[in-house]
Amino acid sequence: MRSGAGGGSVGLAPGIWRDTFELRMSGWSGLTALEKLSRDPKVPPVVVITAFGSDEVHERAERAGAAAVLDKPFDLPDLTSLGRRVIARHAA
Repeated sequence: MRSGAGGGSVGLAPGIWRDTFELRMSGWSGLTALEKLSRDPKVPPVVVITAFGSDEVHERAERAGAAAVLDKPFDLPDLTSLGRRVIARHAA
């Protein structure tokens, strides 16, 4: 899947991939992409990382299917810890 300007997909390993989307793109947003992606049961958990971390963005991301939302700036240990928690929930 390609999102056009501002995003794209990269296969990392069988069964593991990542997508990057900007929350604010012309034409559509990363949250719109997430809403569409989350309808597919094969899509792994998505963590939204944003510099626009308002309550509204958090709520919309969670409604759209985000496993978690992380505001910028953040420390790498916070991202690592969050990633481990999301993976553990997904594996259960």
